[in-house]
Amino acid sequence: MSERNDMPGRGPTPARKRRGLGLLLTLSLGVNLLVAGAIGTMVWMHDGHGRGGKSHGSFGGPLTRALAPEDKRALGDALRAARQVNGPSREERGASYDAILTALRAQPFDAEALSAAMSQHRQMFETDIATGQALLVGHLAKMSDAERAAFADRVEEHRKMRKRGKDKPAEGAQ
Repeated sequence: MSERNDMPGRGPTPARKRRGLGLLLTLSLGVNLLVAGAIGTMVWMHDGHGRGGKSHGSFGGPLTRALAPEDKRALGDALRAARQVNGPSREERGASYDAILTALRAQPFDAEALSAAMSQHRQMFETDIATGQALLVGHLAKMSDAERAAFADRVEEHRKMRKRGKDKPAEGAQ
């Protein structure tokens, strides 16, 4: 009797398992690239790059777009200050991107090396996100009930704008 396990009902063959694992790694890589790219873009824009340096509203979505410009600026400054104390340097962030690029260009391609480089890169941005969240919550905690309610209304309006695909609030909205 053959040792192969390719009879119907006997489970996948080793070649099928490798193919499935390869597909899983490829999908994981794609998701990781999307997440890293999205977060990297948000941080890049938040640091004043692109759109004339006036892009604070893109970091954090509707929650930050609903803030007053001076509050966005203050929270952005606080985030950059916290990053200088607790976060990786620009050089470390650049090295992280370089590690991803090296892994992408490697021949033969090593999906595990790329995944490891992307995981390390993602951790840098997770720190920024957690710090940004703490700063925003602290800012909102200082607001009066009426100010928080007005803020919630602005967040809701920004969410509706995205659904409508518009860049400006509806008539009468702030």
